[in-house]
Amino acid sequence: MELSEKEYYKYFSGTEIFSALPYVLETMNECTSKYFGMKSYEQGRWWFGEWEGHKRKVVHLWMPKGTTRIIFWGWNYDYIPHFASEDKLKYARTEKSFSLDEAEKLIAEKYSDINEKAYAKLKELALQ
Repeated sequence: MELSEKEYYKYFSGTEIFSALPYVLETMNECTSKYFGMKSYEQGRWWFGEWEGHKRKVVHLWMPKGTTRIIFWGWNYDYIPHFASEDKLKYARTEKSFSLDEAEKLIAEKYSDINEKAYAKLKELALQ
C-alpha cells in the first residue's frame, strides 16, 4: 500500500499537516496596510503603495521550496520598461502590473520566525 504525503504525515504524526501560510499572509497584509498604507494584490503575494511622483513602494513574499520565506521590498518606477516578450517592452504602471526595480530582501528561515521578523522589519522601515 502506497500512502500520499498527506496520508503518511497523518498516519505517523496523528495530526493534519499544518500550514502557516494563511497566518503569514494575514500578518503581511496587516503590517503593509497599517504602516505603509499598501494594498494587497489579489492574485499573488505582492503588496503595493500609492504613486509618489514616479515611484511606489512594493513588497513581495517569495516562497522557494522548503520553509524558507524571502521578503523583498523596494520601489517600482513608472519610467523603467520591462520585457513582456522578446520584442515587446511594457511599463509597470497599473494595480495589476508592478515590479521591483530597486529592492532589498529579508530572509526568514522558519515559519515561527517570519511573523516577528517581518513585523519588526516593516515597523523599523516605517519609523525611518
